[in-house]
Amino acid sequence: MKILFIIEYYHPHIGGVENVFKNLTEGLVKKGFEVSVLTMLLDNTKKNEIISGVKITRINSFKSRYLFTFLAIPTAMKLAKKSDLIHTTTYNATLAAKIAGIFNKKKVIITIHEILGRNWFNLGISKIKSYVYFFIEKIILSLNFNKYIAVSNSTKRQIIDNNIPSKRIITIHNGINYNHWKKNNRASNNLKKRLNLENNYLLIFYGRPGISKGLFDLVKAIPKVIKDIPNILLYAIVSHDSDNLKEVQKVKDWVKYNQMDKYIEIVPSVKYKDLPIYVNMGDLIVIPSITEGFGFVVVESCALNKIVIASDTTSIPEVISGDYLLFEPKNSEDIAKKIVKAHKGNYITIEKKKFEISTNIE
Repeated sequence: MKILFIIEYYHPHIGGVENVFKNLTEGLVKKGFEVSVLTMLLDNTKKNEIISGVKITRINSFKSRYLFTFLAIPTAMKLAKKSDLIHTTTYNATLAAKIAGIFNKKKVIITIHEILGRNWFNLGISKIKSYVYFFIEKIILSLNFNKYIAVSNSTKRQIIDNNIPSKRIITIHNGINYNHWKKNNRASNNLKKRLNLENNYLLIFYGRPGISKGLFDLVKAIPKVIKDIPNILLYAIVSHDSDNLKEVQKVKDWVKYNQMDKYIEIVPSVKYKDLPIYVNMGDLIVIPSITEGFGFVVVESCALNKIVIASDTTSIPEVISGDYLLFEPKNSEDIAKKIVKAHKGNYITIEKKKFEISTNIE
């Protein structure tokens, strides 16, 4: 079978979704499928190349995923002629995939990572933007795909709530590379020493600081725990790319204004290969997301056997395991209480859940 993936971002762009599709496409090639990818042209990437057997075509959309929505259509139409099936994902690649499918009479399946729905109005963005994103999401869901893949049962329920027949929806959990997310205590201890963090009770936040990730709610919780944990430090490893600069600056300005530099440190992203070493430094991993389609940060942190405290929202209770506590989303008071509780050793412990890449590919 010849499968065409149409997705706005692909490796070497870094992110949880990008890793999912890299693992999936390369895994399908190993199983004998012919796999092509249509994606955005990024800095230091080639327009056409083959990586691990995957044929990649990148189009110049001036590094804008919004322009990719429209500029990808002609190439998608051309590549779809030689394909048996088209696989796309939310949000900016769906239009090109659907149009290419209609004109070439090919079936199109879509992976839905999450449906924000009314949550668009709880993210602190303008009402106009909230309505625009809300309706775009509604339009995408109504495009009548042949199959809808939900990355969690939480996302599946969201899709059903949007009047998609359940027989056309299947839950396929994302997978992570457990060999990558292995403890290396020696490396982490050396790093902690080098960064002069040895005497801190270390909270780790990592990932995109986007509006749905709740970082601002977390930083506002830190002053509330200093009395109980005077040596606390929130070490936030966040993306400083153009999509997230506004949110990063907002947090930095708050930290400076409230003179919290001693207790909160905001640092840029680190290389993916080094990320487990940084995360493993933490005494506690905090995930204050307002919404999560799957929750890579949750699953990765649990794989490292860390104590995790996270928002009681969407897919997080479904995928969290090991030692953990849940708090109310957007509630800085409750975040602070759960940090102190975990610090005292009072947390829930359940059997580990595993989400393997091999299962996802199969």
